[in-house]
Parts: sequence; C-alpha cells; structure tokens
Amino acid sequence: MRRFSSAVRFAYQRLLEGQDRKELKREDGPLCTLFGLNTRYADGAIEKAQATLDSARELGQDPRKVVFGGRKTFEQLKRKHLSGKALLALKREWKERRQGLLYSRGDATKKGNANLRLESRDGALWLRVNLGNGAYVQALVQTAHPQLNAPRERVYASLPYNVTLQLKEGKVYAHFTWSEELPPPVHTKANGVLGIDVNGDPYHLALAVVGKDGNLIRHLTLSLEEVDRAPNKGAKELLLWKVAHQVVALAEEHGVAIATERLKYLRKSKRGDGSGRHFRRREHRFAYRALLEKIHSLARKRGVEVLEVSPQDTSTIGMLKYAPQLHLSKDVAAALVIGRRALGFEEKLPEGYEALLKDDAFLAHVQGFYGNRLQELQSLRGAEKNPYLRRRLSRDMGKAKAALTLVSSLQGSPGSREGVTKGRNPSGANAWRVLRVGLFLPFSGLRCPGTFLPSSPSCTDRGRGGRWAQVLILVGGRGALVCAFTDQDWCPDCHQAAPVLAKAAGERARFFFRDENPDLRKAYRLGEKRIVPTLVFLDRELKELARWHGPPEEARAFFRARLAEGAPASQKRALLAAYHQAFPQMAKAIREEWARLLRRASGPPG
Repeated sequence: MRRFSSAVRFAYQRLLEGQDRKELKREDGPLCTLFGLNTRYADGAIEKAQATLDSARELGQDPRKVVFGGRKTFEQLKRKHLSGKALLALKREWKERRQGLLYSRGDATKKGNANLRLESRDGALWLRVNLGNGAYVQALVQTAHPQLNAPRERVYASLPYNVTLQLKEGKVYAHFTWSEELPPPVHTKANGVLGIDVNGDPYHLALAVVGKDGNLIRHLTLSLEEVDRAPNKGAKELLLWKVAHQVVALAEEHGVAIATERLKYLRKSKRGDGSGRHFRRREHRFAYRALLEKIHSLARKRGVEVLEVSPQDTSTIGMLKYAPQLHLSKDVAAALVIGRRALGFEEKLPEGYEALLKDDAFLAHVQGFYGNRLQELQSLRGAEKNPYLRRRLSRDMGKAKAALTLVSSLQGSPGSREGVTKGRNPSGANAWRVLRVGLFLPFSGLRCPGTFLPSSPSCTDRGRGGRWAQVLILVGGRGALVCAFTDQDWCPDCHQAAPVLAKAAGERARFFFRDENPDLRKAYRLGEKRIVPTLVFLDRELKELARWHGPPEEARAFFRARLAEGAPASQKRALLAAYHQAFPQMAKAIREEWARLLRRASGPPG
C-alpha cells in the first residue's frame, strides 16, 4: 500500500509535466523500477492519478495545489493545536490517507483480476493479494452486505471486477466495482411517471404516481429519519439502498418511469441565518445526492426510465395549486408537479390567482407589507451589535428588497423572463414567484409554510376573488375561521373532537397531522409541549381569537384526580377507558368549552 500510494503521487506529478501514460507504465519505466510494481499495479496508479487530476480541473481548482491525504487534515496538522491522543489520532489518519491505498483494475483474461483476485472456498470469499516477486497473501472477506452474492457470481463466471483496498483506523476495507451493460428501459413515461421530491425537514421522500394524462394516481411518503440516525457510514449506505429499492419497486409495480429534480447543489445554512444549530446539523447530513444516485442507478439496472427535470418553482406551484385542490402536503404536491413536468405538461395559473394578481388592493397590501418590513429590519440592524445577527438581518433585508422587485415586475416589459415555469402574467413577470412572496409571508408569517390553503372556496381556481390565509377552515356564517390540528389515529382526544369540528365546519373541514406538518407543530405548541388536538380560532383579519388544546378541562381534572388517588400511570388503557366512560357527552363538553372561549374573545362566534 505504501509503495502504491507513493507511485500515485509520483504519477500525478509526471502527468502534470505532460509525460506520456504509456511511457510511465512500461516494465522498465519509472513506476515499475522505482516502486517495485508490476505493470498492472503501475497502470492502476496512473489511473488513480489521472482521476485526481481530472477532478481538480472539473472543480476549477489549481491541480498543482492538490493535497494527497486531504487538505482539511493537512491544515489541522499545520495549526499544531492538538496534543496527546488527539494528535496521535490525527497523525494516524493523515498517514493512512497518504499511504493506505492499493488498487487493481479487473481483466476478463486473468480470471477477473490478476493482482487482487477473489476466490471462493467452502462458501466463503477470500482475497488473494499479489505482493510481487511471486509472493501472495490471503485475506478473508468479512461482510454482511446484502449484495455479497454479486461478486461471488462474478468469481464463478470469471468476469472482470475492480478492487480498491483502503486502510482506515487500522483495518483494511475492500471495495469491489465493475461495469455492466444496462438493459433497455421497459417502464417508460408512456405509462406515467413516479415523481420524487427529496426533503430535508422532516427528512423524507414524497412520492406521487402520475398517470400519462397528468392526473394523480397514488401518493405516499417514505421517512428517512432512520438514515439520519445511522451509527456509521456503512449502515447509512445500506439504509439508503433499502429506500432506493422501495422506490424502484413502486415504479415497477405501476409500470412507470421515475422523475426527479436535477439537483446539483443545495445551499447549506450558516451560523447567523436564523436556521438554528440543530437544523443546520441535519441539513449538512442531508444525503440527497447519494440517495438520488442510488435510485437512478438501481432504476436503470431494473429497466426503469429515469428522467430529470428543472427544480424551478416545483414546491411553489405544488403548494399554491395542487395542495388546496387535492388536499396534499406541499411535498407531495411538489412531487406531483415534478411528475407532470417530466410528462411535458405546462402549469397554468388558476383563474382565481389571475384575478388576485390584477387586484390593486392586494398588490398595494403586499408592497406596503414589505416596505414596512424593510424599514423595521433596517432599524433592527442598526441597533444590533452581534455580527451574526446583523448578517441574518442583512439577508432578510435582501429578501425583502427582492420581494418588492418581484411584485413591481408585474409592470415590467413583456417577455422579460424565460424558463420552464408557465402561467406567467402577460407583462413577463414570474407570476408563481409573485404569488409566493405575496401570499406566504404577508398572510401566513412563514416563507415556506408546510401547508397553504385558501380560507374560502371562493379563493380557489373557480375564478372568484377573496381573502387568503394559511391552514384555515371557514366555519359558521358570521366570519369565524378555525384551524384544526390533529394527530394520528392513536389519539382518542382527536377522535372525540373530530366529529364536533366536522359538524361545525360542514364539508369544508380539514385536519392536519402533527408529524406531517412540522411548521404547525412548532407554531401551535403549548410552551414546550406539542398537544393534540389543537384548534386556533381566527377572525377574517387573520387575528387569533382563541386557542384550544384538547381534551376539555373537566376531563383533564378527572385524569389528574385519578392519578392523585394513586392510580398507576402505567395503566394508561384502563385510565383512558374510565375517562371516556365518565364523559359520555364529550362532544357537548367540547362545544361548550369552545363557545366559552369565543364569548371571551373579541371576534364573532363560529
């Protein structure tokens, strides 16, 4: 390993000087004579050096300043700020990175690989390592990888495979790779598309099966929280492959292609931008690219067509158009937009949004909101001494200015913007982005709410104007609005409150699950507790009238009394059964408590 790693660095310098690869790998060439390598090892060293050189050039870096072993580790050693065990661990890491590499390319004429050959004996895989001068060493391949049979099959068939040995923390890890011919696609977009939207918070995949006519057939979400909690990189890789198999199996089940966004880089949060330390750590662990690569690779091997579309405004269009229409979360709605875009459908503005963009009162309100916000941010930044908070306020000011520019663009010249997003205002402005800045922050208080719904059916795409609100349901006839926030089906209090709310709000009642709406979970918690069910009553000006956290107070008092009498808290089922038996008129108690809350509030009752 040490001699091979040195040969890679030597070959890299010679390639920078412009020397010929064939001259370097000759048996009497410098790599073989100076480092004691055979021609196959020498060719592998040149291949690794060439890959490093090409990578530096693609990234726009100076190839002369490449650090073998890692620049980050090198800079830490230069600082000389460590001592004791930490310094020894860093030095060992540097040494392993610099000297712990061995690679050999596969060859079909040499039973798969001449220098690093896999052999099967007694049901186990052994790796035979060529040390040179006719000497070999045998090593048992120890792994629980689910794809272990794949290299074993190549051993039996004498098919070529590449082997890379890497030293890490005193152990030698082997990586086996090979190239395969992909089968022709069987599941294509002629039958439909599976749209995929990757989301970092909460960490999950949103999937939408879209028919060839552009209509939604099925939707679901796959949680990736287990991936985030993986104890090491190996476990994380296995979990990502497991998710990739689930996604491809779903595409095969429906016989459709797979469509994802063309994501090259996602901006990471920084300290001082208000995102929070916990969220920044999650975001930097967000393995969106690794997951998409696995899905694409597996899909092509299974004969599933893979399509990539522009990510421009997919979440915005989904949240504004399809989330209210089909009662979807913003992530599933974005996956639907991705699928429709892959099929070639254009997203046109609903008539209600077109009317809203022509409403001078709406535009004046949005411009006034961002104008006031800009002045407020300027005064806050002037008084702020913390440099990180000042940077955050500066970013918010830049966003407020950009929002004002977008709203003003409705009076811009025709055709001033080009791209894939359809449904623009005739003036040339990007209407979807104007609606995003005009509706989300001014009316919901959030730049990207988890769910966005019109407060009245007259505000949908049926073409009539009206007021807008976030996650609100119209109930009664005198202007009261109610936000229902419930949990999963295990919550008995939610089941008690749901029929009452449904009867009060009629067919416009909507319920939102806690785990699917993290923004609501945070906004409507009680102190540090996230109680369900939770209802928030608002007036037509979107001012909060009252907030109710279930169950009713008399039911809470009953529960506290039983615990005070010595009833064990572990017997939750028995306590809950007694609790609901003692209150057969729970619906009446809930209605009476809501009525008392609204009578104390300033707004009209629902």
